[in-house]
Amino acid sequence: MEKFHSLCSGFIYPSRTVLFTLLTSFRLISDRGGYNFPPVRRWTVHKKLGYSPLECDKIFVPIHQEIRWCLAVINKKDETFQYLDSLKRVDSQVLNVLARYYVDEVKEKSGKDLNVSSWEREFVKDLPKQENVFDCGVFMLKYANFYCRDVGLCFSQQHMPYFRQRIAKEILKLRAE
Repeated sequence: MEKFHSLCSGFIYPSRTVLFTLLTSFRLISDRGGYNFPPVRRWTVHKKLGYSPLECDKIFVPIHQEIRWCLAVINKKDETFQYLDSLKRVDSQVLNVLARYYVDEVKEKSGKDLNVSSWEREFVKDLPKQENVFDCGVFMLKYANFYCRDVGLCFSQQHMPYFRQRIAKEILKLRAE
């Protein structure tokens, strides 16, 4: 259990990862269902972040699906777009839009054309499964937390009360600083 607590403590992200609150209500998709890059293009400005997301090996993108949270990952190092859903659902539109977004982001920030047609699109299936209707956000945060450190997803539904407490403590600690 001590090893588990050390793995689960803190949201310490390696320097070559970035976590976006990017796609709340999936803003890259317009109200009419079309792709819409302009509203999010300024969210990743170097001056605002202090670094360029293009320097990162992984970009974590929380996805809000009306009443639930999932996680998408742009894994530059492995040339993979990944989708992690604690209820193990599949949403091809998310990965297609994510790929298009990354191509536009690279073009916007570096002027380079990137071809991601050979990149794998993966719906990650070997995940801890959510067993209720209200822990999707905690699962999404822990997927990002464990994934960014290349640690196996060694938790389950039974760990959610502990994670909720840890998250609350971390938020309160940040507010105090």
